[in-house]
Amino acid sequence: MEILVLFLLVSTLSTAAAEDVFVGVNIGANTSSMLHPTDVAALLESHQINHVHLYDADPAMLLALANTSIAVSVSVPNDEIPDISQSNSTAAKWLSQNIKISAPLPYTTILNPFPPSQAHFNKSLNPILIPLLKFLQSTNSHFMISIYPYLEHARSNASVSLDYALFKPLPPNKQAVDANTSLRYDNAFDAMVDAAYSAMASLNFSDVPITAAETGWPSSQGGRDADATSDNARTYNTNLVQHLMKNKSGTPGHPGVAVSAYIYELYDLASKPESQNWGLFEANGEAVYTMEFVGSNETYCAAKAGADEEDVQAALDWACGAGGVDCSALMEGQPCFEPDTLSAHATYAFDSYYQAMGRAEGSCDFNGVATITSTTPSHGSCIVSEAASDKNGSRVNSTAPAAAMDSESSYSSASLANYGYAFSATRFAVGFIALLF
Repeated sequence: MEILVLFLLVSTLSTAAAEDVFVGVNIGANTSSMLHPTDVAALLESHQINHVHLYDADPAMLLALANTSIAVSVSVPNDEIPDISQSNSTAAKWLSQNIKISAPLPYTTILNPFPPSQAHFNKSLNPILIPLLKFLQSTNSHFMISIYPYLEHARSNASVSLDYALFKPLPPNKQAVDANTSLRYDNAFDAMVDAAYSAMASLNFSDVPITAAETGWPSSQGGRDADATSDNARTYNTNLVQHLMKNKSGTPGHPGVAVSAYIYELYDLASKPESQNWGLFEANGEAVYTMEFVGSNETYCAAKAGADEEDVQAALDWACGAGGVDCSALMEGQPCFEPDTLSAHATYAFDSYYQAMGRAEGSCDFNGVATITSTTPSHGSCIVSEAASDKNGSRVNSTAPAAAMDSESSYSSASLANYGYAFSATRFAVGFIALLF
């Protein structure tokens, strides 16, 4: 059994106001290859990253963060754990300086995670987990566990789809259904969280909230995994932030109970092979990929999952024709051609129209085949918002709201051909972490 670290919050480091939900980042133990600590603090603030977890209580980093509004949790090195675990007075001294603590666990401590309602912990860990959960319950603290949809997808032999792992919209027939509860899951993160809730419930703990101690997606695995790309990493982390910060309604099994998370990680740990890149930033502070780190109030328009394909096609034709949307980016070889699906191309056109119309009421309907979402359809070099303006920066010229779209005015296949548009029909941890809430 690997013993990791004892995590304790140094509460004097932060003056940040309590938040109901947050998405923060983990910062590795070896900071020697990073920017100067003051520059790291500035980088965090510039990206509105308001919560961090340090794997090591580096004095310089702590000092730099002490002058910010960033909430900080810090780790006590492994060599200090014996003193704390064997001395009541030492442990009491640490605990007297904190309010809420928890023990982060790897997801592998949960057995039979799907369907979520049948999940339970490895029974051999009960002598540790039951006292831990009692403590968390009595102190109103959070249960922390690592949640990696990427790993579930990579190990599943395609049974956990990429779109499901990335929070991408899914039609009903692609969603996962818990046969015991009839709850539907359109993303792997929520299902994994509910499995953790069920595992706690199997030990008769039903009121301990969850925080994801680690989550994230690699932008590279040294060529060993085609799904470990910067585009997928950006998609996952961006959608994670939107999902947790914008939609604070919890999970299907625990609606209304918001979940917070720490993304792994700010930089790559120096001890990891260079071919494994989970970091958001390079050592010099340059972003590996661009993403928004706060919950956005932005809304977007997407093709509705499960909508009739003929109706979606008619709406797409209208948007690229009478609707005035420039669909040239959907040409083969252009930035928004992939993924080459009707839903993705329709979402591009629908959102372009919606943004061009100033998100006016009724401009995301398209005869019932579109819906408003907080998840941006932009990906990689495909920036959908650019389609809302012409080359002079003015809005597209359209006088008819999409809600009143007439299928008779739909854009013809021949006209679409002029655009060149085409689509296919077709770490177990014995340790503690303190949270500032």
